Amino acid sequence: GQISEGYTYQIKFEKGIIPIYTYKINDVIIEKSICMIYGKNAVIVLYRIMNRKARLKINLTPLVNFRDFHSEKHDLKFNYNQIIDEGKIQLEFENNNKINIGVRGSNYKVHKDDYFRSMEYDIEKDRGFDFEENHLVPGTFEIDVKPNEDKEITFICSLDDNKFGI
Repeated sequence: GQISEGYTYQIKFEKGIIPIYTYKINDVIIEKSICMIYGKNAVIVLYRIMNRKARLKINLTPLVNFRDFHSEKHDLKFNYNQIIDEGKIQLEFENNNKINIGVRGSNYKVHKDDYFRSMEYDIEKDRGFDFEENHLVPGTFEIDVKPNEDKEITFICSLDDNKFGI
């Protein structure tokens, strides 16, 4: 089945040099680490899948926004072009701004007119600020994991100007 409330499966959190979240779903352990790349406008999310008997399909679905950091996006208008190249995508927004996302060894499925609506930010709400906005869901990266396979999946997101600068 599909896991949509993954946080309920979290069994551990470590905050060392980088944060590491650990989840357990049946006989599958997933470790998720997040780090920035020094000197770059980029982030890496590393997933370590420790699988036993299950045949898995891991779906990584980015939520994307393109706005000024002082405001939230309330409408559902995201003017962008999407270029796809073997597990990598480039989203180009107005004013030639680009977001490059890549997951090596994945199969990318494009979503059409898909939005994550009404995400709420609790801290902003507590401060009395605007706290709700919509996000674009451009597609999903699918990765197969075989029974008894341990696998590392690297998700990279970069704002470098060059095409697929990841």
